[in-house]
Amino acid sequence: MNKEQFELKREKDRMLDYFLDELKRQCEYSFISLKNLEYSVNDNKNGAEIIFYNLHNLFTNLGNISKILYPTRAYSVRGKQLRELLQIKADSQFDSRKERNVLRNYRNIMEHYDEYFEDWYNKNKNANIFDSIVGPDNMIIDNGFNAKCLRHFNPYEFKFVHLDKEYKMKQVVHETYELYNKILRIKEVGMVAITREWY
Repeated sequence: MNKEQFELKREKDRMLDYFLDELKRQCEYSFISLKNLEYSVNDNKNGAEIIFYNLHNLFTNLGNISKILYPTRAYSVRGKQLRELLQIKADSQFDSRKERNVLRNYRNIMEHYDEYFEDWYNKNKNANIFDSIVGPDNMIIDNGFNAKCLRHFNPYEFKFVHLDKEYKMKQVVHETYELYNKILRIKEVGMVAITREWY
């Protein structure tokens, strides 16, 4: 390996190291959102708004992890290198390329929220619309009417319904903890971590 190749590899390793730091940070932000979500569910004084605010933050953090690990085609090499380094499973919940993916579906809705909301509303003009419901699924009783759900969080099964789409969150949260621990182990061993120079 000549000097130019060595410097190129060193710079790529340096970039991966920064992305590991960012993944670690997004995991930590997710844990803060989870803690705030748990607190807001157990504290009835603040109402449902704070619960859905914390859910939105959680999905944003998890979506950022997904973007780093599964970037667009132009950055796919970096994504592949990170996934290999972190030994990300083929059935990862962070894999935004899979149609069944929780984060991909929710990210798409957030990025085009106005369009999704208008289409959803137009399909449900004569429906009874429930919003900001927190509790078990059976707490919504429609008495035979056409009931539609804008937002519903079931803390007992840890799932979120938004615009009638259900997002089961246990698996992706579990995977976030696994990812965080892998990053900590890599940083501890120093496989990628390098000394940062200040210029």
